Amino acid sequence: MFSPDLIDRYKSNIANLVVVIIFVFISINLYKTQAKNMAALKERKDTEAKKNRVLENLSQLQTKIDELTNLVNTKDLYQTISSLNNMARESAVKIISIKPLGQQDFPAYVKYPFEMTVEAGNYHQIGKFISNIESNPNVYTIESLNMHTAQNKQDGNVEAISASLRVDTVLFKVK
Repeated sequence: MFSPDLIDRYKSNIANLVVVIIFVFISINLYKTQAKNMAALKERKDTEAKKNRVLENLSQLQTKIDELTNLVNTKDLYQTISSLNNMARESAVKIISIKPLGQQDFPAYVKYPFEMTVEAGNYHQIGKFISNIESNPNVYTIESLNMHTAQNKQDGNVEAISASLRVDTVLFKVK
């Protein structure tokens, strides 16, 4: 079929063609391998970018937690009583007595309760006082409230509203 003369004549071209085909085959396999590696690296880069965003969010949240903890933990007994006194004055409520109770330890915070007796001219003033306490950024909570009227002994008319309440404040434990 092929004459030996024809084969000898194109022998170097055939050898070059075989070498070129082998190199093309090797190049295609190298390209496929490198493309897979690039895809894996791109996926890993995307995963690491997501992790970095999550870590950044966690860092921002930790900063906010630290700021809030510092805000809540900046009070002492004198400041707490002074703050309650200012809220009473703003609400036209008179503090009759305030008594600090013993602190209560919890795993993440310490609770400081106070017993208070207050008087006001009407229910709205006491309601405003309670609202001021509950909305204060220093974290106060009303644990109990008992209200009754104080009547004038001569004519029996209501003179004032008296309330006994227990107010708690907290300090977070810093780890």
